[in-house]
Amino acid sequence: MSVLTVGVGQTYATLAAAVAASGSFDTINVLAGTYTDDFTTISHPLTIRGIGGLANFVAVSSPPNGKAIMTVDADLSINSLAFAGAAVGDGNGAGIRYESGSLTISNSWFHDNQDGILATPFVANTGTISIDHSEFDHNGIGDGFTHNLYAGD
Repeated sequence: MSVLTVGVGQTYATLAAAVAASGSFDTINVLAGTYTDDFTTISHPLTIRGIGGLANFVAVSSPPNGKAIMTVDADLSINSLAFAGAAVGDGNGAGIRYESGSLTISNSWFHDNQDGILATPFVANTGTISIDHSEFDHNGIGDGFTHNLYAGD
Protein backbone atom coordinates (compact mmCIF):
# COMPACT_ATOMS: atom_id res chain seq x y z
CA MET A 1 0.00 0.00 0.00
CA SER A 2 1.38 3.34 -1.06
CA VAL A 3 0.55 6.97 -0.32
CA LEU A 4 0.36 9.26 -3.34
CA THR A 5 0.08 13.05 -3.11
CA VAL A 6 -1.82 15.41 -5.43
CA GLY A 7 -1.32 19.17 -5.60
CA VAL A 8 0.82 21.99 -6.90
CA GLY A 9 4.46 20.92 -6.85
CA GLN A 10 3.58 17.34 -5.92
CA THR A 11 4.19 14.13 -7.88
CA TYR A 12 0.65 14.30 -9.27
CA ALA A 13 -1.07 17.51 -10.38
CA THR A 14 -4.49 15.85 -10.72
CA LEU A 15 -6.47 13.24 -8.86
CA ALA A 16 -7.08 11.45 -12.16
CA ALA A 17 -3.32 10.99 -12.64
CA ALA A 18 -2.86 9.71 -9.09
CA VAL A 19 -5.78 7.28 -9.43
CA ALA A 20 -4.30 5.95 -12.69
CA ALA A 21 -0.94 5.37 -10.95
CA SER A 22 -2.43 3.89 -7.78
CA GLY A 23 -2.94 0.29 -6.78
CA SER A 24 -5.57 -1.41 -4.68
CA PHE A 25 -5.85 -0.13 -1.11
CA ASP A 26 -3.52 2.85 -1.70
CA THR A 27 -4.17 6.22 -0.06
CA ILE A 28 -4.24 9.40 -2.11
CA ASN A 29 -3.70 12.65 -0.23
CA VAL A 30 -5.03 15.71 -2.08
CA LEU A 31 -3.73 19.07 -0.91
CA ALA A 32 -6.41 21.67 -0.18
CA GLY A 33 -7.22 23.73 -3.26
CA THR A 34 -9.41 23.75 -6.34
CA TYR A 35 -9.12 21.08 -9.02
CA THR A 36 -11.06 22.10 -12.12
CA ASP A 37 -12.43 19.45 -14.51
CA ASP A 38 -10.42 16.73 -12.74
CA PHE A 39 -12.74 13.85 -13.66
CA THR A 40 -11.90 10.32 -12.54
CA THR A 41 -13.23 6.78 -12.30
CA ILE A 42 -12.34 4.65 -9.29
CA SER A 43 -12.06 0.98 -10.28
CA HIS A 44 -10.06 -0.44 -7.37
CA PRO A 45 -10.29 0.05 -3.58
CA LEU A 46 -8.87 3.41 -2.45
CA THR A 47 -8.84 6.00 0.30
CA ILE A 48 -8.80 9.63 -0.86
CA ARG A 49 -8.44 12.44 1.65
CA GLY A 50 -8.08 16.19 1.53
CA ILE A 51 -5.07 17.51 3.43
CA GLY A 52 -4.94 20.99 4.98
CA GLY A 53 -8.61 21.70 4.23
CA LEU A 54 -11.09 20.77 1.54
CA ALA A 55 -9.91 19.54 -1.83
CA ASN A 56 -12.51 21.12 -4.14
CA PHE A 57 -13.39 19.32 -7.37
CA VAL A 58 -15.21 21.77 -9.61
CA ALA A 59 -16.69 20.92 -12.99
CA VAL A 60 -16.90 23.83 -15.41
CA SER A 61 -17.45 21.49 -18.36
CA SER A 62 -19.55 18.37 -18.68
CA PRO A 63 -17.91 15.15 -17.42
CA PRO A 64 -16.62 13.24 -20.45
CA ASN A 65 -18.29 10.01 -19.30
CA GLY A 66 -21.66 11.79 -19.12
CA LYS A 67 -22.02 10.83 -15.44
CA ALA A 68 -20.01 12.56 -12.73
CA ILE A 69 -16.94 14.31 -11.45
CA MET A 70 -16.06 11.02 -9.74
CA THR A 71 -17.46 7.66 -10.83
CA VAL A 72 -17.08 4.93 -8.19
CA ASP A 73 -16.90 1.29 -9.22
CA ALA A 74 -15.03 -0.15 -6.18
CA ASP A 75 -14.74 0.31 -2.42
CA LEU A 76 -13.89 3.94 -1.70
CA SER A 77 -13.41 6.03 1.42
CA ILE A 78 -13.21 9.81 1.05
CA ASN A 79 -12.56 12.52 3.63
CA SER A 80 -12.51 16.32 3.22
CA LEU A 81 -13.45 16.53 -0.45
CA ALA A 82 -15.95 18.89 -2.10
CA PHE A 83 -17.79 18.43 -5.40
CA ALA A 84 -19.50 21.21 -7.36
CA GLY A 85 -20.80 22.04 -10.82
CA ALA A 86 -21.52 18.56 -12.25
CA ALA A 87 -24.00 18.90 -15.11
CA VAL A 88 -24.74 16.67 -18.10
CA GLY A 89 -27.31 16.73 -20.91
CA ASP A 90 -29.72 14.24 -19.32
CA GLY A 91 -29.87 16.30 -16.11
CA ASN A 92 -28.18 13.67 -13.93
CA GLY A 93 -24.67 15.05 -13.54
CA ALA A 94 -23.40 14.02 -10.11
CA GLY A 95 -20.61 14.93 -7.78
CA ILE A 96 -20.25 11.17 -7.31
CA ARG A 97 -21.88 8.45 -9.41
CA TYR A 98 -21.86 5.33 -7.25
CA GLU A 99 -21.93 2.11 -9.27
CA SER A 100 -20.45 -0.60 -7.01
CA GLY A 101 -18.54 -1.31 -3.81
CA SER A 102 -18.85 0.31 -0.42
CA LEU A 103 -18.76 4.09 -0.32
CA THR A 104 -17.72 5.88 2.88
CA ILE A 105 -17.84 9.68 2.98
CA SER A 106 -16.81 11.96 5.83
CA ASN A 107 -16.28 15.69 6.29
CA SER A 108 -17.21 16.40 2.66
CA TRP A 109 -19.42 18.87 0.79
CA PHE A 110 -21.62 18.35 -2.28
CA HIS A 111 -23.12 21.52 -3.72
CA ASP A 112 -24.50 22.99 -6.93
CA ASN A 113 -24.51 19.71 -8.89
CA GLN A 114 -27.50 18.26 -10.72
CA ASP A 115 -27.22 15.38 -8.18
CA GLY A 116 -24.93 15.34 -5.15
CA ILE A 117 -24.58 11.54 -5.18
CA LEU A 118 -26.42 9.37 -7.67
CA ALA A 119 -26.43 5.61 -6.99
CA THR A 120 -27.51 3.20 -9.68
CA PRO A 121 -30.63 1.27 -8.59
CA PHE A 122 -28.88 -2.11 -8.51
CA VAL A 123 -26.03 -0.86 -6.31
CA ALA A 124 -28.39 0.93 -3.97
CA ASN A 125 -29.94 -2.46 -3.24
CA THR A 126 -26.66 -4.38 -2.78
CA GLY A 127 -23.94 -1.91 -1.75
CA THR A 128 -23.49 0.42 1.20
CA ILE A 129 -23.17 4.17 1.49
CA SER A 130 -22.01 5.59 4.83
CA ILE A 131 -21.97 9.37 5.30
CA ASP A 132 -20.69 11.23 8.36
CA HIS A 133 -20.27 14.97 9.04
CA SER A 134 -20.94 15.95 5.42
CA GLU A 135 -23.17 18.54 3.77
CA PHE A 136 -25.41 18.38 0.70
CA ASP A 137 -26.59 21.79 -0.45
CA HIS A 138 -28.21 23.30 -3.57
CA ASN A 139 -28.02 20.14 -5.68
CA GLY A 140 -30.73 19.52 -8.24
CA ILE A 141 -32.39 21.52 -10.97
CA GLY A 142 -35.84 21.78 -9.43
CA ASP A 143 -37.56 19.25 -11.68
CA GLY A 144 -38.25 16.65 -8.97
CA PHE A 145 -35.85 14.14 -10.55
CA THR A 146 -32.55 15.52 -9.30
CA HIS A 147 -31.49 15.31 -5.68
CA ASN A 148 -28.88 15.88 -3.04
CA LEU A 149 -28.64 12.08 -2.66
CA TYR A 150 -30.47 9.62 -4.89
CA ALA A 151 -30.15 5.90 -4.13
CA GLY A 152 -32.41 3.20 -5.53
CA ASP A 153 -35.73 3.48 -7.28
